[in-house]
Order: sequence, then structure tokens, then C-alpha cells
Amino acid sequence: MTFVGHLQEARRSARSPEHVNDGTDTHPSARLRKLRPRYGKVRHGVAVSARIGLGRMRAECGHFARWLTRVENRLSCNECGQIEARSSGRR
Repeated sequence: MTFVGHLQEARRSARSPEHVNDGTDTHPSARLRKLRPRYGKVRHGVAVSARIGLGRMRAECGHFARWLTRVENRLSCNECGQIEARSSGRR
């Protein structure tokens, strides 16, 4: 089976990508390291994430989508303005 085939099979076997994370030897980065020993989570993960895209990640990963929405809401322009006003002594 090809590298991509292994990844596709892991995805097909789980309810969502978030459910692939099921053990110390079978979590995503362990699976990737078995297939590609030089796989680096930080180095390669950013490129893979960019290629997949946030839209698809949100669509397939409900927990991630809810977490990211909370982060985005905390960083809204309105809140950023309030933080800026507090730090400069204005209220």
C-alpha cells in the first residue's frame, strides 16, 4: 500500500480525523513516523495543515472547529480594542 493509501485507510477507519488519535502507537504522528521515519510534527505538520485548509479541518473535526471559533471570538476586534484601552489606561 502507498503512503497516501495508508493515510486514507486510517481516515476511513475512524468516525472523524479526531478519532484517529487512539493510542500511543497509533496516534497520527506515530503512524506517520512509521511510514516516514523523518516525519517531524512541527516541521511537516504546518505544511500538511496548510494544504488541507482550515475549511476542511473545521468541516471534519467538530471539536477543533468549536475550539478555533472560541479562539477567534476572543480575538475579535471589539475585544482587542477593549484590551488596548485597558493597557493604555483608557476605559
